[in-house]
Amino acid sequence: MKQFDVGDGISMKEAVDFEAIYKGDKTNHFRELSKRSKIAFEDMIFFDNERGNLHSVQRLGVQCVYTPDGVTSKIWDKALADFERIKASVAK
Repeated sequence: MKQFDVGDGISMKEAVDFEAIYKGDKTNHFRELSKRSKIAFEDMIFFDNERGNLHSVQRLGVQCVYTPDGVTSKIWDKALADFERIKASVAK
């Protein structure tokens, strides 16, 4: 998470309050994460290399990004741009 810049030279590791990497059911994981963080599902982005995990979490309203080879800078940048675009269109 240190390798991804979220803006102004700040790494993702520095910017996040909650870092949670778990094996198992991602739906329950995200419900618990949302409850603990008080962050709504629609304000979250989930990166994963397993489509099944993405489909279950997407049903909650989380923006999901398929990363078959891990999170790359290109995938990271595109996901942030897409997230901003989606949030802007919903706000209109």
